[in-house]
Amino acid sequence: MKNHRFDRLARLLALVLAIGLMLPATAARAETVSAQTGVTGTTTVYLRMRSGPGTTYLQLGLIPTGRTVPVVGRSADSQWVFVQYNGLQGWSAAWFMTMTPRRRPPPAWRHEN
Repeated sequence: MKNHRFDRLARLLALVLAIGLMLPATAARAETVSAQTGVTGTTTVYLRMRSGPGTTYLQLGLIPTGRTVPVVGRSADSQWVFVQYNGLQGWSAAWFMTMTPRRRPPPAWRHEN
């Protein structure tokens, strides 16, 4: 029984370490793309930030009404935008945001589960 618990703990620790190593690369990519796009979005409602481009994805946080955030990317159908807010990154519904500048959309991103 002790070995089984140790194995589970070791696997969990390895998973946490792997995720921790991947996060800085994602953050660096998002900051680079955000600087390139120059696009921001201002929320028109209290808006959920999700782990993927859709309502079935996990909620990561909330963005208050009237807050302007960097838009890093968008879904292929432009219905969802990948944003940064309060140290978090996630997807929000584009139809609840006013984009600036309107003429230059952010690049499309493919969401990977």
